[in-house]
Amino acid sequence: MHDDRKHSPLPRSVISTRDSAMNPQEDKLQAEILSDAKTRAERIIARANNDADKALQQAAEEIERNRQERLAEASAEAEMKCRSILVDIQQETRRRWLLASESCLAGFLREALAAVERSDGIDRARSLTLLAREALAAIGPGDCEVVVGPADAAQATPEWLVAQARELFGANDASRYTVRTAPAQRGGLIISSADGRRRFDNSYAVRLKRLWEELRSLACQ
Repeated sequence: MHDDRKHSPLPRSVISTRDSAMNPQEDKLQAEILSDAKTRAERIIARANNDADKALQQAAEEIERNRQERLAEASAEAEMKCRSILVDIQQETRRRWLLASESCLAGFLREALAAVERSDGIDRARSLTLLAREALAAIGPGDCEVVVGPADAAQATPEWLVAQARELFGANDASRYTVRTAPAQRGGLIISSADGRRRFDNSYAVRLKRLWEELRSLACQ
């Protein structure tokens, strides 16, 4: 005879009791898993946020660094251009100053030479004496040729030159002088030794040229 009780399912009350006994353990395990997952997720999110903040900070610093570098480059370029412009202005100003100075000095030289020719305010005889003694002292004793302009030929005779030489070199000086008149010479004199080895140009034109060069040198400083 078949016994149906062996194969009949458990009563609902028994199943319900067993499920209720297992649920607290499962709930606790699930809670622990969820808590651990949440903690890990929070750490990952915090790390990601921190990395993002660092990346943003680095990007901001890089942008600022690039901006500062561009500003520095632009400032250096602007400063270099300003210096170049200032140098150009200074050079142009100096060039114009020199041109104006040379023009004024050239005009002064022409006027001075014309005044010498006219003997305006000049003691010509005294001037020729001083120029002759300066030239004779530079040449030294010995026979010489002397070149003078027409306006000074009457004063600058061989005898007059001998007298000037003896005042310089002593009464026994035996130097002899020949005088030649040069129509183009406007004043002063040129003395050359007889052997041609020594020459001293003390004409008005050369002296004024020396003065012009000295003044030009001063203007260039």
